[in-house]
Amino acid sequence: MECAFRELKHSLEVRLIYHWTDNRIRGQVMVCPLTFYLESFLFKALKEVVQDASYFEMMAGLSRLHAVKLTINGKTFLARTQLKGGAYLAFKAAQLRIPGLLSLEEKERV
Repeated sequence: MECAFRELKHSLEVRLIYHWTDNRIRGQVMVCPLTFYLESFLFKALKEVVQDASYFEMMAGLSRLHAVKLTINGKTFLARTQLKGGAYLAFKAAQLRIPGLLSLEEKERV
């Protein structure tokens, strides 16, 4: 377990937080192993899609992906930034559709 937590601290930048209530402590205890499982799953899925892909490049690309809320002429849009680096591979490995540049609801109204 200690090795797993060390991995979480370094690759996903998960840090322990001091909590004062039992519910928050239980939440922290649940989130850490879940995070480790998701990281392991994504790493394995990436290797199945592209053998020589870099997990750290993929994570760096995902860290640069953001959702941006825009209001233009009184209409609110949800847009995403461009996919950079290995972010595309993360969606491919997880078998997820890449979100459009604008939310579907707003595209229909435009």
